[in-house]
Amino acid sequence: MNFFEAINAHIAWKLKLQRYIDGVSEENLNPDSICQDNKCKLGQWIYGEGQVLKAQPLFQDCREKHADFHKFAAEVVRKCDSGDKSQAQVMLDSQYRVLSRKIIKSLTQLHMDQKEEGAS
Repeated sequence: MNFFEAINAHIAWKLKLQRYIDGVSEENLNPDSICQDNKCKLGQWIYGEGQVLKAQPLFQDCREKHADFHKFAAEVVRKCDSGDKSQAQVMLDSQYRVLSRKIIKSLTQLHMDQKEEGAS
C-alpha cells in the first residue's frame, strides 16, 4: 500500500466536505457509504493485506482512528443534509480536524515502522 496516497486521500476529504457544506460539490455524498471504513483504499488494505499486522498495537490504533474518521465524516454530511450547515461547519473545523490529524499521524507512524522493519 502506498501510505502517501492514503494520507493524501484523507486530506482531500476535508476539501470534499467543505465543498459539500458550501453547496458547490458536484459529488453526491452518501453518509451511509462514507461511514463504511472498508470502502476506501486504506480501508481495503486494513481489512485485506494489512491483516498480517493486526497483532500490532499501532495497526489497531490506525484501524480504530480510520473507522472514527469515516463515522465522523458521515456525521458532517448528515448535519449538512438535515439543513444544519452551520453545525456541519463547526464539526469540520473542530473535531474533524483533530480526527484527520490523528489518522495522518497514525498512518505516518505505521509507515515509518514498516519502513524500519523492511530495512532490518
